[in-house]
Amino acid sequence: MILLRKIFSITTPLSNYLQSKSVDFIEALRLINTSKEQLAKMRSDKKYEELVEEAKQFANHHKLIEVNFKESRKRAKKILPGEKASDEIQSSSFDKYRCHTYFAILDKVITSIQSRFNDSNNILKDFTLLSPERLRTFKNENQQLPQDSFTDLVAWLPEIDINQLRNEYIIFSKSFDDLTSGIDLPTLLHCPESISSSESCEEEEKNITQDEQINMTKIGVSTILYTLSKYDLSAAFPNLYIAYKVLGTIPVTSASVERSFSKVKLIKTRLRSTMGQERLESLMFLSCERDIKIDYEETITLLGRSSDVLKNALLFK
Repeated sequence: MILLRKIFSITTPLSNYLQSKSVDFIEALRLINTSKEQLAKMRSDKKYEELVEEAKQFANHHKLIEVNFKESRKRAKKILPGEKASDEIQSSSFDKYRCHTYFAILDKVITSIQSRFNDSNNILKDFTLLSPERLRTFKNENQQLPQDSFTDLVAWLPEIDINQLRNEYIIFSKSFDDLTSGIDLPTLLHCPESISSSESCEEEEKNITQDEQINMTKIGVSTILYTLSKYDLSAAFPNLYIAYKVLGTIPVTSASVERSFSKVKLIKTRLRSTMGQERLESLMFLSCERDIKIDYEETITLLGRSSDVLKNALLFK
């Protein structure tokens, strides 16, 4: 129990982060490497002795009957001519638990983490550079692209030119905020070219509400892909557009898909077996996206305008 609690204390934060909707690949890789290092440090005789001592203290504190390992009976073996009894190695229950249980569990967990994430580490690092947070950091801090950036991505997608992709990334990062802010109309469209008006424009820029600032920080990969396709910027950034299409298509984890299957099982029960596809999709959307705030007044207005009967029943004249 204590061994599993220590293992879960390391793997649970990693599991929760990988199941979240917004995942930074670099932060995910750091959590993976940190978890592997912590599990590898546990695989030592000193940590094993500390674990056994902690288990004994727990047993004494709760007044459990069995505190020490139960010794197994030694089996008598026949000795052939020329063999000596002193050559036989008798392992204790303490050593057997260490080799067959403690080390075996840790090796299994470490091996499963390595086999799951080692093959995709380099491609995930290239995809991390395409995140909005990395674009802003690259622009604001005047950083340099790593020399081996996008090499694994280009090896996976040979239709992308690596030199053009790097140049497009640098140019796009410099105009990233201007392009994404152009989706919504500004507060002031025209500012007269005068000193007084420029001061008023600066004051207007400072008066951005907290809600607008939160919306600016919520820009994701889908927003960048929408900007590139909506304004036909794919002609100016063809290689970058292909990279973002792949990034927006491939899911980071299967957690969202697994949640949707779980919701289907809860929604489409035996009593709702005759439910139509459109109604099922609507109920699935409401159940999976329940964290989105709904404006009920706007919903009633849209529903009321759909027919004359609902308009007379729901809308005030």
